[in-house]
Amino acid sequence: TFYFQPLYRWVAGGLHLLFGDSSVGETYWDAACLLAAALACFAVVKRLSGFRWGLVGAALTLGTFTIGPTWYLIGRGLSEITALGWMSLATMYLLRARLGRPTAALAAGACAVLMFYTRLNHLLLAAFLLAWLLPVRVASRWDEIRRGIRRAHVSPAVIYAGTFAAGVMLFALRTWWYGGRFSLLYGTSFTVQQTGLRL
Repeated sequence: TFYFQPLYRWVAGGLHLLFGDSSVGETYWDAACLLAAALACFAVVKRLSGFRWGLVGAALTLGTFTIGPTWYLIGRGLSEITALGWMSLATMYLLRARLGRPTAALAAGACAVLMFYTRLNHLLLAAFLLAWLLPVRVASRWDEIRRGIRRAHVSPAVIYAGTFAAGVMLFALRTWWYGGRFSLLYGTSFTVQQTGLRL
């Protein structure tokens, strides 16, 4: 039914319409998504360590893709890079939502839904993005995390989670409409790629 990642087919189709050759458009699209990731990294590192270290963080983010073996995949139709772009936007909106802005939480939830639609295996990642609602300087010790959760606003988390849950339900409803099953995994490559291991 939906063997390939659902939203990415629409992204590639739109780029094909705009550029005539989707590989040209995908190069620009991937560059924009990687830039979004680098800018998100810059924003976080700058708050912690200042402007210069923010530039280093952004450069390392871009360097990871361009120097490593993944450079070949830029512009080649990789849905992970598109999902990274949506995740970076969700991160930036969640950083704004930390201040109690409900529209930013709603936009973050919408970006997380688009991330999930682009790459279905990012379902759990969307839940862990809630960590961006914590104060940026919270250390990774359990007592610090508990204190950070107590200081965080609850309403942005509820708005984000509700928006994402609605998006996931719409995806399952779409599968029911086309495939006859209310499922997130029916008709995807999950059944082909699973190892057979269970809990």
